[in-house]
Amino acid sequence: MMVEESSLPCLKLLGDLSFLYDLTGLINKEEINCRFIVINNDGGGIFSTLPQAGSDGFETVFGTPHGLKPAEIAKAMGISAKEISSIKELDAEIKAPISGISVVVCNVPDRESNANNLKAIYNSLNSM
Repeated sequence: MMVEESSLPCLKLLGDLSFLYDLTGLINKEEINCRFIVINNDGGGIFSTLPQAGSDGFETVFGTPHGLKPAEIAKAMGISAKEISSIKELDAEIKAPISGISVVVCNVPDRESNANNLKAIYNSLNSM
């Protein structure tokens, strides 16, 4: 029996701004098995990994705070969603069975620690 590619379980990692920008993709509730892991650092925290981080004016140029709650937005669209705040919780979500569409929002404590948290998350995903 052939398994359609769209029914295979998958994990997708994206930032909060990407999630908010592409939010309308959740409207049709595709018949897929996908867990979206959203890194919520209140916008643009991935830029904290750049060598320029900490320079004068860096936040003004690269920060894009939105003040929104991605998990609550997903729930409002009828999508299963939750917030987590530790690597231990992330590890459990990565290992949990995937059925249908779900959103897991990883809340990062602040922009300064964002770069370190991102590296830890990438290392977790790479060790699968």
